[in-house]
Amino acid sequence: MDYSLSKNQYIIWFIVILAFIYGIYQTISLAWVSDDAFISFRYAQNLINGDGLVFNAGEQVEGYTNFLWTMIIAGGLYLGLEPIQLTHILNITSY
Repeated sequence: MDYSLSKNQYIIWFIVILAFIYGIYQTISLAWVSDDAFISFRYAQNLINGDGLVFNAGEQVEGYTNFLWTMIIAGGLYLGLEPIQLTHILNITSY
């Protein structure tokens, strides 16, 4: 079997690669942290500190918007990672 690419296939792959590079560039250049993320950061930090999944110690109020994301951030905090950098990396990777 011949697996060589035709001229049209090279053009298509070139366009796909350019679109991918442009998408990564846009993702990095437009990266920002929402104020809602800091709520998840606080819940994750309190969880790591042993206060439980709470915003303020002693209060039992669920205020985070995404449980899995908060757990991922908590895992990163547990490993000593900085939450803003971690979320930027995860967002770009998810994109």
